[in-house]
Amino acid sequence: MTVTGVRISGRGENQELVIEFTVSDLPPGECRQPYGAEWRRRFRPVDPEQYAAELTGEVQAWAIGHVRKFRPPEPIDRELVRQELPPRDELWGSLTAEFADVEAAPDRGFRGRSRFGSVLTIALTPEQWQEHVVSCEIGCRMDYGVDADGEGDGLLVAIDDLDETMATMDPDEDFVVFDGQTLVGSTRAELPPLPGTGSEREHEKVMRRIAEARNKNPDGISGWFAVNRDRRPNGLDDEER
Repeated sequence: MTVTGVRISGRGENQELVIEFTVSDLPPGECRQPYGAEWRRRFRPVDPEQYAAELTGEVQAWAIGHVRKFRPPEPIDRELVRQELPPRDELWGSLTAEFADVEAAPDRGFRGRSRFGSVLTIALTPEQWQEHVVSCEIGCRMDYGVDADGEGDGLLVAIDDLDETMATMDPDEDFVVFDGQTLVGSTRAELPPLPGTGSEREHEKVMRRIAEARNKNPDGISGWFAVNRDRRPNGLDDEER
C-alpha cells in the first residue's frame, strides 16, 4: 500500500481528513477520518506521534477492506474451521458461563439467568451451538471493512448474537432456539419457533388507552411524554398514561 495524497473534505463540523492510497493492481482507495474543529479539540491526541500511529492503523484497516472488496477470499472449508476452533465441550462451557443459576433443561439445553436478569431456557444442543460458532467464525474471516471482525472472533460474535437476541425478545418468549441459521426467541422449545405476542398486546393496550383519553378530553393536548417516578406529564393521570 502506498499513500498518494492527503486532503480536507467538507466544511465546519462535517470536515473529514481524506487519505488516498493505492494497492498494487487495484483501483485507488481512500480512508476517511473525522476532522472537524470540535472533534480535533475533544478527541485528537495532543501527541503528534500518537495521532500518527493511530491514523496509520486506521489507514491499514481501510486498505484491508479495500483489498477484500476487490479480491474476495476463497471459499472457506467449514470442517477445517471447526477443527481450528476450541472443541465442542469448551465452546459449550463458554456459553453456559454467560448465565447464572444454570441447570439442565428437561428436553435439551439449559435454563439460567441472563445478564439482563431474565430466566430463560437456551434450547440448544452443544452441537448446534458449535455449528453456530463455526458459522460466525466463517463470517468473521470473510468480513471486510474498517470495523470488520477478524479470525478468531467467531465465539465473541456468537455470544454477541445471543445477547442481541435476548435483549430484543418478546415478554412471552422464554426460550432461545436455533432455527438452523441463527438464534431466535420463542414461546416453546420445539421448532419451528413460535414468536410471542406480548409486545403487540401491550402496544394495542397503550393505543387503546390513548384513544380513550382523547375521547374523554377531545380539547386536551395529546402526545408521547417521558415519565419518571417524581414527575408526571401534565393533563394525564395514572389511567391515561
